[in-house]
Amino acid sequence: MKKQFYGGIRNPLAGTSKNAQFKYEVLDLSEVKNVTCFDGQEDVEEPERQILIGALTGGSKWCQEKFLCTISGKEALKPFREGDIISANLNFDVRVNKDDIYEQSISASDIYTLNDYFLIREAEARYQGSLDSSKTTC
Repeated sequence: MKKQFYGGIRNPLAGTSKNAQFKYEVLDLSEVKNVTCFDGQEDVEEPERQILIGALTGGSKWCQEKFLCTISGKEALKPFREGDIISANLNFDVRVNKDDIYEQSISASDIYTLNDYFLIREAEARYQGSLDSSKTTC
C-alpha cells in the first residue's frame, strides 16, 4: 500500500516502512560498471556494482554475518559510503557456472539508507505542514 499525497508526492517507504528494517551496514563496495544483459528482446547495458554488507543483529564483531550482493539498475547508481546503515531486500539464488559447479548469488533491491529515511520523513512533515497552514485563515 503506497500512500499518495495531494499534488502527486509519493513516499517510497509508505507501506514498506513497517518492513523497512535497517539491519545492514555497508562494509565495502565496488565501482559501478556497465554489464550487458538480455532483456528478452535485445541486449541492453545496465549499471551494476558489488556491495559487501554486514548484519547488525546477532553475533559479534568477530562472527558477523556478511553478504556479498549485486545491485543492478538505478539502485547501483545510488551514492553509498562505508558505514551507511541500510534497509534492503536480499534475494538468494543458486546458479551453475561454466564448470558445472553451483554458485550462490545474492542480489539486493529496495535499498534505502537511514539518511534517506530521515530526509523522506522530513519532506513529508514539511509538506503536511504546508497543507495544514494553507487551510487556516486569519
